[in-house]
Amino acid sequence: MLCESKSGYVWFSIIYTGKGTVLDSDYKDIPMSSQVVMTLMKPLLGPGYCLTMDYFTHHPSYPTCISHTTDTYRTVRMSRKDMSPGLKTRKLKKGETAAFWRDKNITLRLKDEEDVMLLSTIHSAEMVVIKDDLKSKMVVDHNNTMGGVDKVDQHLAAYSVP
Repeated sequence: MLCESKSGYVWFSIIYTGKGTVLDSDYKDIPMSSQVVMTLMKPLLGPGYCLTMDYFTHHPSYPTCISHTTDTYRTVRMSRKDMSPGLKTRKLKKGETAAFWRDKNITLRLKDEEDVMLLSTIHSAEMVVIKDDLKSKMVVDHNNTMGGVDKVDQHLAAYSVP
């Protein structure tokens, strides 16, 4: 589902029906999760948009977004094979961060209660003070923009599907 972050307005959705799910043929050579995301994003690929995604998104969609001047940021699973080995193996203490840059992309790993890893084309490793705590700006922005799908889910909960 592709939703506007503040209102929860559903821009576009795809219902997964297994192998018969209709996706954009331009993306047939990339993993299924990326096909879904790129099909949803295709109408928004262009200057002026910044898309926040969850960890189901496959990393190689980044070059396509960059070539269309669309910025993205997202959480990512630490187990992804294409993540920097130095970030995956380094031991962090609570509150510590580590970052890796490749081209326009930054991968940020931080230790809170658990390890968190994020990718972004618009952030740096900047930290900001929120209520006397030092937090990653990327995490703050991610948390402030991931609510669109949650809002849709809240509204749909009131209407059961028979």
